[in-house]
Amino acid sequence: MELTASARRLVLINVCVAQFMGAIDARSLNVALPTLSTEFGATMAVIQWVPIAYQLTLIGLVLSLGRLGDVAGRKKIYNLGFMIFFVGSLLCGLATGVASMVLFQILEGIGGAMILANGRAIVTAVFPAHIRGRALGITSTAFHLGYIVGPSLAGFLIDTLGWRWVFFVNLPVILVGIIMSARVIPETVSAKGGYRVDLPGAATLLAAVSLLLLTVNREAHHGFDGLAAGMLLLAAALSVLFVYIERRTDEPLLDVGLFGQRVFAAGIAALALVSLAQRRRSFCCRFTCKG
Repeated sequence: MELTASARRLVLINVCVAQFMGAIDARSLNVALPTLSTEFGATMAVIQWVPIAYQLTLIGLVLSLGRLGDVAGRKKIYNLGFMIFFVGSLLCGLATGVASMVLFQILEGIGGAMILANGRAIVTAVFPAHIRGRALGITSTAFHLGYIVGPSLAGFLIDTLGWRWVFFVNLPVILVGIIMSARVIPETVSAKGGYRVDLPGAATLLAAVSLLLLTVNREAHHGFDGLAAGMLLLAAALSVLFVYIERRTDEPLLDVGLFGQRVFAAGIAALALVSLAQRRRSFCCRFTCKG
């Protein structure tokens, strides 16, 4: 994909804004949980399902929606993700109960997964090899900056404007992102009409990831008891089943042969450990900061 240097910079700015906002939403809601517990008259054990719904949806669907972008058109899925994220943020800010908030968080998570999965793929496609690493490093920096800023920003908004502004503050930024992406993001793949979605693989992966995160949540609250052990074993079994499915499908979600490369496998393992540690810390914070 040949673009001018200025056009590539605009693409990078747009993707960085999307990564930043996605990370902020993944973290900022944790700070609002005590306020939401009081607002909705729910216990922390119930209200914690609001951020868990977003995280499960985001993590469970990001690979599937990234693969969908590879075959249906990355710009199409990326722009659709912006729109869904906008609607989800608006509805979350207007929510009146835990059930509706969980539902709207799932919607927002779907949009977030579309954005995060396809944004970096677009950057990879538009930047030439000699500067691609730098561009991807900048997108990673934007994501982790949002991860760091999220709790502080949420605390400020809750104290000054109210918890609903944790979501409303997203809206103008997302709106600018929608307009900008429509103008500056190029389509980097041609749609493949004959593609079949790997539904067994997607469902198995979603179930395995969900059980793994629920295991971390259970362990943070109750220790590694029998239920946590059972969920972990089931998650491991589903992971093995996922690998089995992917090896036998013509168009897999994930080329599991990549894990035969030591550098790739080591990098993924390290990232997985860091992510699990962050999730456990987040779950522990929700449990201990009840007041």
